Amino acid sequence: MDGYTLNDLLATKTSTTKKKQTKRLWREIEELQDRRQLLQELKELDPFFKGNIDSAIFK
Repeated sequence: MDGYTLNDLLATKTSTTKKKQTKRLWREIEELQDRRQLLQELKELDPFFKGNIDSAIFK
């Protein structure tokens, strides 16, 4: 196997998987922050806004 051992291959695969999970987690965090910012802007424009972002956007 070109000088690779099973442990080397497994270590490489788990480190790649962890990087992908970390990137995905940060994307989710950024999405939540964007949604929170949008909700704050909606409340600034309409102080009587009582709802969630999904109902405001998709109506």
